[in-house]
Amino acid sequence: MFSVPVPSVGPSNARIFILAEAPGEKEVERGVPLVGPSGQELRRMLSTVGISLDECYKANVFSRRPADNNLALYGQPDPTEETKSYGPLTSNPITYLRPEFLPELERVYREIAAVRPNVVLALGNTATWALGLGTGITSIRGSVQVAHLMELQRPLKVLPTFHPALVLRQWDQRVIVLADLEKCLAESHTPEFTFDNTELWLNPTLEDLVDFDARYMERAQECAADIETKRGQITAISFSPDPSIVLAIPFWIEGPSPNYWPTPSTEAQAWSFVRKWMERRDLVKIFQNGLYDLQYLAHICTPRACSEDTMIAHHSLYTELRKGLGFLGSIYCNVSSWKNMRTFRREEQLKRDD
Repeated sequence: MFSVPVPSVGPSNARIFILAEAPGEKEVERGVPLVGPSGQELRRMLSTVGISLDECYKANVFSRRPADNNLALYGQPDPTEETKSYGPLTSNPITYLRPEFLPELERVYREIAAVRPNVVLALGNTATWALGLGTGITSIRGSVQVAHLMELQRPLKVLPTFHPALVLRQWDQRVIVLADLEKCLAESHTPEFTFDNTELWLNPTLEDLVDFDARYMERAQECAADIETKRGQITAISFSPDPSIVLAIPFWIEGPSPNYWPTPSTEAQAWSFVRKWMERRDLVKIFQNGLYDLQYLAHICTPRACSEDTMIAHHSLYTELRKGLGFLGSIYCNVSSWKNMRTFRREEQLKRDD
């Protein structure tokens, strides 16, 4: 049912640790990871962005190839107490790791701790699952993630991307993996986390709005704007007059009293700043799927100079790619999708990601 083990290989001081799922037929024949069709395509993509596969440490979550490459053979429907904490190995059908494969995870953690890489390139759902990041590769790929391994004694930088086997099946995904690999190369220079540094103005007072207006908005020539909605109402609106500065103005919060502002008068004054900025003719507004936002904003003001939309601009250039804000953030920025950081019921999410 399972092949002989295929050992991990690579320089002991590699800056990039590549974690795949399991060996294939060619890997078992040669006794080396990532030498089959998927590995050859990975080598070509890495070379394109300036990374040598030979200079990376290469490992699989599972060192034995399952029959017919069936990863479900590593799992079982009912978790044991030992394996429950790792979460489901696969979601359709839901299966959990069989206890006899726990030593495989321990081996991976020891290898990472021994190499101490600057970044782990996690290929596909199995690799992200093994590092405690779940199996939502489509949502988390392209954004630096933080993994915590007791063996390493420090946070581990992980860059998830699609498995090269997916690229061989869906060639249009190759450009996305190439973008992720370019980011992996940049992250490989240091083990430190280099998240985008943004000045956040959260939970503002009226005095904060006056201050923000005087500091940034009065001289701004363009500004990104975005609303959040729930049950047909605006719950918050954000303004960013500079890529490194963001103001978030809440209006509706969870709790016994859903109003963020203590009185109708203070809320009206907060809305006056929104109207002032949205109605300025000399302030170009930049939206993401702005037609959705403007249908709400038109009820409280007359938005002007709303001429730019990142979703439309990206989609015009790359019609074959996803166009949601989470995807754009993973390609153009170094941020995680904000929708993975909060919880909401699907029926409350009116503004879809795509």
